Amino acid sequence: MRTRYLLLLSVLIACSPADGGGGTGAEEQDAALATIVVVRHAEKGAGEDPGLTHVGRERATRLRDRLAEAQVTAVYSTATRRTQATAQPTADHHGLPVELYEPNDPQMIQALRATAIGNTVLVVGHSNTVPELVSKLVPRTTVPLIEEDDFGNLYCITLREGRQPRLRQLRY
Repeated sequence: MRTRYLLLLSVLIACSPADGGGGTGAEEQDAALATIVVVRHAEKGAGEDPGLTHVGRERATRLRDRLAEAQVTAVYSTATRRTQATAQPTADHHGLPVELYEPNDPQMIQALRATAIGNTVLVVGHSNTVPELVSKLVPRTTVPLIEEDDFGNLYCITLREGRQPRLRQLRY
């Protein structure tokens, strides 16, 4: 229980809009429009469209636990089994469907911003799509490619009125 609490606290603190700048926490909170959490799918099995391994299912559960207290209002996944299986525990916890998206859809960025207003949105993608999506959400930011064996990055993007989006990279 203590570990779950610490995990939750770390996400809430890391994704909070306060940036230690000149403004007060209340001013920053008022300026926050949305939080978008972007992750790569968890550990996958072998094959053409593999599901998650046992370790991957455990990671998907950790993601659910990290976002359990957030105001998640939408969960997006690509159409593969591994991304949907990573997203499903969080969607189930919040009583939401997993909505499918196309990573190369030029309308996706606007849809994410509109869906996330005042809330948190989870997006699950792939090692070759997550860096590009994060870079589009946070202009003037280059996110390095994700190594094939790296499944634990969590990108927390806070969108704020009249300010540059804020990116924090965590592990889950």
